[in-house]
Amino acid sequence: MKLGPLVDLFVSVIPSSDGAAAFAKRAGIKLGHVNLGGPAIDAWTSLLDEARLRSKIDLVLERARSEFPEIDWSSALKAAQSGDLSPVVGRDVAWHAGAGEFEKVIGAQPTFLPIAFLDVGLRVSRAVGRVATANGLGTGFLIENNLLMTNNHVVASRDSAASAFVEFNLQETATGLSERSERYSLDPSKGFATSPKRGGDDWTLVRLKGDANSRWGAITLEPMLVQKGDYVNIIQHPLGGPKQIALYHNVVAYVDSTRIQYLTDTMPGSSGSPVFDSEWRLVAMHHAGGWLAEPNGPGKSVHFRNQGIAVAVLYEAYLGFSK
Repeated sequence: MKLGPLVDLFVSVIPSSDGAAAFAKRAGIKLGHVNLGGPAIDAWTSLLDEARLRSKIDLVLERARSEFPEIDWSSALKAAQSGDLSPVVGRDVAWHAGAGEFEKVIGAQPTFLPIAFLDVGLRVSRAVGRVATANGLGTGFLIENNLLMTNNHVVASRDSAASAFVEFNLQETATGLSERSERYSLDPSKGFATSPKRGGDDWTLVRLKGDANSRWGAITLEPMLVQKGDYVNIIQHPLGGPKQIALYHNVVAYVDSTRIQYLTDTMPGSSGSPVFDSEWRLVAMHHAGGWLAEPNGPGKSVHFRNQGIAVAVLYEAYLGFSK
């Protein structure tokens, strides 16, 4: 079951963590393992994860039906099962607000962005490419000095790098046609360093043949702080397909000095993707997803999230590589 549609719906109905906690108690959901300390979207994700693990989604929906009869909760459940994000309101509701109710920031922080956000994002995306190796596909991104950064589990060794290539501009136009892409071979003889996934930080830095920077630019690599509740965006090649961007449901759920966990969607092939904040500053490189423990969280609690390697780790790797 994909909980995203249910999470989005519950956040729209009860847009606060306190409200989510009160609803959970009324529905008979124990809150011992539910994280209610962050924004509403994090609280509802944790609450519904717990309900799913305990086979109590039906109890949650039963309570929701009694409190919010205007919503078609049967369709909501189908949406959660299929991942369909179409509306699930069952009958007409009053559209007009009372005096003083015409504007509202729904979440814990505003989601307004300057329109230039789109333009900058397109320019930054040029430095993101699909990495092809003998073992499969992943994502990587250019930094200065014609260096490609990706995961160790995408490019694990010099031998793997020697037969691999990265492809830029592998994406579709607004009319659905394929753009003209450009390939660059990796050149580990001119520079290669890696940190293994097991016991390491799961990164690889490798030089490219040719001057890719002059054509596709570079993503700036420098220490950057991100906080729980912030928003992040990931440019990626999910399933090894055309370049895409994940812009929905993008809340940071956990952060420490080496790892960032977030709710942003990824798929196989997204490994090595750059993770950006709302100003298109690199904050992490995506490398894992699923049921993950918070590395330094209380009791090593486990959550269904995606995870990236913090940019501070990547920056230190680059400094070491440059010496």
